Formats: sequence, C-alpha cells, structure tokens
Amino acid sequence: MALPLLTNGQYIQKLYDIDSTDDWGLDIFIRPDSNFMIFGWSQKQISNKVFVFNMTVSTDGNTVLNSHYLSGDSSVYCVWPGNEGEVKRLANGQYISPITMQSPDITGSYLHSTSGIVKYNAAGDTIFIKTFTDTAAYFDVLNACAVMPDGGYILGGERGADTPSNYPGLLVRTDSMGDTLWTKKYIHDSLQPVRIINVIPLPDGRIIAAAQNETVADTGPPDYLTYIKYNPWFLLLDGMGNVLRDTVYATGYLRGDNCGELYKDMDGGYINIGNFDSLYTSDPSEPRNFPGYVAHLDSNFRITWITSFPYDSILSHRQPVMVRQLMDSSYIVIGDNPPLYKGWAIKISHEGMIVWNKFFGNDGLGGYLRGIAERTDGSIVFVGRGYAFPYWHKGDVWLLGVDSNGCEVEGCGITKVAPVNASHGIEVEIYPNPAITQMTISSNTKMASIVITNLLGQIVYEHLLNTEKAEIDVADLPSGMYLIRVNEPDGQVREVKKFMKE
Repeated sequence: MALPLLTNGQYIQKLYDIDSTDDWGLDIFIRPDSNFMIFGWSQKQISNKVFVFNMTVSTDGNTVLNSHYLSGDSSVYCVWPGNEGEVKRLANGQYISPITMQSPDITGSYLHSTSGIVKYNAAGDTIFIKTFTDTAAYFDVLNACAVMPDGGYILGGERGADTPSNYPGLLVRTDSMGDTLWTKKYIHDSLQPVRIINVIPLPDGRIIAAAQNETVADTGPPDYLTYIKYNPWFLLLDGMGNVLRDTVYATGYLRGDNCGELYKDMDGGYINIGNFDSLYTSDPSEPRNFPGYVAHLDSNFRITWITSFPYDSILSHRQPVMVRQLMDSSYIVIGDNPPLYKGWAIKISHEGMIVWNKFFGNDGLGGYLRGIAERTDGSIVFVGRGYAFPYWHKGDVWLLGVDSNGCEVEGCGITKVAPVNASHGIEVEIYPNPAITQMTISSNTKMASIVITNLLGQIVYEHLLNTEKAEIDVADLPSGMYLIRVNEPDGQVREVKKFMKE
C-alpha cells in the first residue's frame, strides 16, 4: 500500500495507494503516540464511486497501522467529505466530519444529495452517522463542522431545492448525538447562490458563518466578457442562527479555492484566504488577473493587513486553499501552483511578512497539499495528493514532512523571498498623509500598479502605471482610513501603509 520514497527523522515523503485510482488526503492529525491520523477520499477505478477513509500511519511514514472505509450502502453512489480542514478532533480524541451522500433518483436522471455528520472514535471506527436531508424536497451539501460550547455541533453548507440549482447557505445545529436542533438558510440576494465554507463557534454561544456569495461580473466594453466571481460574506449569528451583523466584500475578490475561508486567530481576530479579482486584461485566463492573498481581519471583519501572492515568471500562479496558524503565531498557507501543479506552501509572520516560499513534488512529479499538522519541535507535516508512476494511478495520498523552514532535507536553507511591507531596496513615500484632495506616491523604482482599498477590503482606486511617481485625486473618497498596495515590477504586491483621508 505504501510506496517508499524518503524518510529521515522529521523528513518524510510517502505515497499511499488507497484504491489504484484517485486518492486524496485532506486532513492530518498527530496522535498522542506521535503516529498520524489521516482522513481523505478515494474514487473507485471501475465504478467511479467515491468513498471516504481514514488511516493511521506510523510516525516515520513507513507503516499503515490500520484503515477504515465509509462507502454507504448499495443505494449510495458517492460519499463525499467536507472541505479540507473540516474534520475536527474532539477533546476526548474522537473526530467528527461533515459528509454528503449522493444517490440516483428513481429515474436515474440526476443525483439526490443527503447531508450528514459522522463521528469516529480515536482509532477511526465509526460511532454514528446522522443525516438531515429530506431528499424529496432538498439537494443538500455540507462543507464544514465545528463543536459548540455545549458539546453539540454546528454544520455549514448549501441547500438546493431538490435539484442542484440556485441555493442558499445552510446551517444545521445538532446536539452531541448529531440529532437536529434547528436549521437555518441564508441568502444575500435572491439571484446569488451562497455556499457556507466554514463555521466558528464563539465561547458565548454565538456563531461566525463564513460564506461565498456568488455573483456574475463582466468586463464591459469592448469585450463584455462575463464570468463568475465569489465574494467573501461573513455573518455574526446568535445561538439560534439569527443574523446579528454581516459583512460582504462586494468587489475585488474571486474564489481561489474557498475565498470565504475564515479561521480564528490567536489574538482574537480572523484570517481569510482567496484570490483578488484584478482583471488586468479582458482575458480571464491571463494569470496576472487573480493573485492569491491571505488577509488578517479584526473581530469586526475589518482588514488589518493583506499579503498577496501575484503571478510572476518564476513563481507562476499561486492559489491558496488552506491557512493554519502555528504555535509561534505565524501562518502556513498551502495551495496549488498551476500550471506546474506542484504542492505550494508559504509561511507568513503574524504581521503579514513572507518568511519562506516553497514548492514541493514527489520524485519530480506534481502534487497538491491539502492538510497541515505541526509537531512539537516546530516541524510541519503536510498531507495531500501526489502523482506516481504508472499514471493510471492518477494520484495517491501524499505524506510530506519538512522542518520549520520548509526544508525537505536537512540543511536546505530558507528560500529568500522579499517580505511584504519590507523595502528590500525599494522605498515608497506617500504624502501628504492625511490627505484632503491630492496625494502623491513616489518610489525609487518604477511601480507597476497602485491599488487603494478601504478597511472592508473594497477597492476604491486602481491604476496601472509604469512610473516612479503618481499623483492621485482622493477628493471624492469619503473621510476615513485606507490601505495602499503597490505592485512592483518584480511581482511583489506590498501593502505599503495606511493613509487617512480627511
């Protein structure tokens, strides 16, 4: 089952063939005995049925100690897990996970979709499965789950009306046995589908729901190109799911993988990932259009800093999929690197500085990173999907262990990446600050573009240029605080500083 590649203490690189077809690892945990618990999904080669699995792997990666499969009964076509990072470990060492089960209707014309929750014991055996969907009325999908302060669960996803059409976001609140207490639906606009990506219970029983709000955009003349974009929508709810306050980022964001991803930060704020919708040209395949980002938000969902990962000729395009905070308060962002499709990880300081940037592959082949676990010594273990020979395998579960610098082997050093907000020889001045009608931005190198956002992340000014100095008319901007990002010719997008409009 395991294909040996590289093992040396904290450095691990292994592939595990689950079903000789397409295997993904989505979540990884380090158990008290230092072995790994991995959750994922696999697609059967002959029937194309999807099932979820978990397996325990020895701390050196050499041995699969046990494995369990959840494939449903004969009427179930596919069992899908939730989003990556949405298996949750409980205080007693057990686990919960959202699931979505699909099966054909009586005519076989389309698939019913039933949402549910599965609970596992510490060894990965199933304790119970509970489902919530009346398939005669709904087509449900669940993406996320979390543990409420009273020991019950909150699950998030989307609810279609018996067919996979326009849909509102969905929350399901259960007790500790997975039995339903209440359900709520959420829609921002009747013509805009909503997908709840993850949920965060607060200690006082309130709930944060992080969602994607789908909109249709166009480029205007002369091309009038239409495309789908997804805006982050964050909701503060009471303990019964009623909306107390919400924030939607109406412009400037596109779904990277899940642009509504939101995680609780150690300092009481939140961290969000996605892709900016820049549209430098009318061609949506132009890779410069959609740089990835990680943003830190305060407790009111106002952006305090943004670090962006723009396309360049060396690093190509980087699409964030997940972010996790480490013990030292820094963050690891993982994702994809099209068109190379190597595993990509970047470490960001708590202040938004890029510490290191790494790309990973197994034996020179591509791969995807989807889950993160941190050892007590600060080293990191990733799980995902890696390619292997022969290619009919398509992909196997990929386990990758690196040190705290992202090194796959001892002594590889840190990849030098210019940190956001650090000059590395580039000096940018903004004056006057505060500004009333006119503001000047000057640099000792040519600037490729300037973007101004308000503290909600909405772009209020964007201008392409190729000059060392720019005069900006800010007279029409409302009074308040704004953020300026300067895109330098080397591809670095840096949030230079805040400025005040009086």
